[in-house]
Amino acid sequence: MRLTEELILKVYRKLEDSGPVPDVAHMDDYDYAQVVDTLFKDIPVGEPIRVFAYGSLMWNPECDVRSSEIGIVHGWHRSFCMRMLRYRGTVQTPGLMMGLDRGGSCRGLVQTLDCPHRRAAVEAIVRRELITKPCTYSARWLTVRTASGPVRGLGFVIDRQGHFYEGGLCQEKTAKRMAHAVGHLGTNAEYLMNTVRHLESLGIRDRNLCSLETLVAKEISGLCSG
Repeated sequence: MRLTEELILKVYRKLEDSGPVPDVAHMDDYDYAQVVDTLFKDIPVGEPIRVFAYGSLMWNPECDVRSSEIGIVHGWHRSFCMRMLRYRGTVQTPGLMMGLDRGGSCRGLVQTLDCPHRRAAVEAIVRRELITKPCTYSARWLTVRTASGPVRGLGFVIDRQGHFYEGGLCQEKTAKRMAHAVGHLGTNAEYLMNTVRHLESLGIRDRNLCSLETLVAKEISGLCSG
């Protein structure tokens, strides 16, 4: 069983953005500058800026992309393991955000950015991905193996000590959470469907996500028939 737009519409509801999560500190201009400064200390002047996209950055990049190719990162895998209280979830019905958690490997898309202002491009991506502090995401350069050789790509990985980390959930519990979660940007289920479909269009099959998709689809179908 697979997710479809028709199934997702069964749980979708239009919500207003409730704004920043209360009682949680958020990144400010100084914090972003510190992150970007650290990143640029580790990359030579003139080296192309590449991003390792494994989720929404694949189909909705923050910056113009000059070229892209399939790549694989070892030591990290896709996982819906970060509690999401905004965007595709709420404080009352939290969703789960996908990140790179430790272990295994992840196949995704290496995007070479096409933008003259390297720092502004990196900062724009960092601002999109890192929101609260201390952040459960961490921005770092990852070694990505491609058909043309290893390259360095900017990736966002999970800090297991982070406040919003929720690793270790079984797939059944993960699916139940994702089937119910909706925020002002839409449903958690839609994000999962988009990720699986885009990976398939690239010839990539993530077995864990495919299994999770089946469980989420069954959960929503059960809600509709109950």
